[in-house]
Amino acid sequence: MLYTKRKNIFISYLLVLSLVAFISGCSSENVFKNDDAGVNLSDVSSWVNLMPGNKASFHITGNVLIFNNNIKSEVENVIAVQVMQDDKRIYTFEHKELELIKSVENGNTIIFVSCSAALEKLTGLNLDKSITVKFILLINKLKIEKIISSIKIIKAY
Repeated sequence: MLYTKRKNIFISYLLVLSLVAFISGCSSENVFKNDDAGVNLSDVSSWVNLMPGNKASFHITGNVLIFNNNIKSEVENVIAVQVMQDDKRIYTFEHKELELIKSVENGNTIIFVSCSAALEKLTGLNLDKSITVKFILLINKLKIEKIISSIKIIKAY
């Protein structure tokens, strides 16, 4: 009977240790979180260059993470970036206006996106209100739109 009790306690300890090991193995230090589409955005920011002596310009940068390296071709997958404010489209950066830098990390593809335009092109933009940015991607012939809201516009003087 004492043997059976010790055996049950030992099995209980093994189950608890296995559960703790499983949970700690599932945690991640990565900033990116997976979602249904296998694509996520991070570090999206916007600013306006208002420095004297330069033409005023509007800028957006951000990272697109494509999980599990779903890219099957070398074609750039970010096809446009749209700027919206108060549910109105203010400006669309087309693919040719985007600067894209691709890298692969832990089997996932990261695309750093940067785009800029003369501020005068963004008709109706209120610099004191936040914006919504929509990244339009083409992955394996599937169009994916990822939206991030409440991006404040930083003014650089």
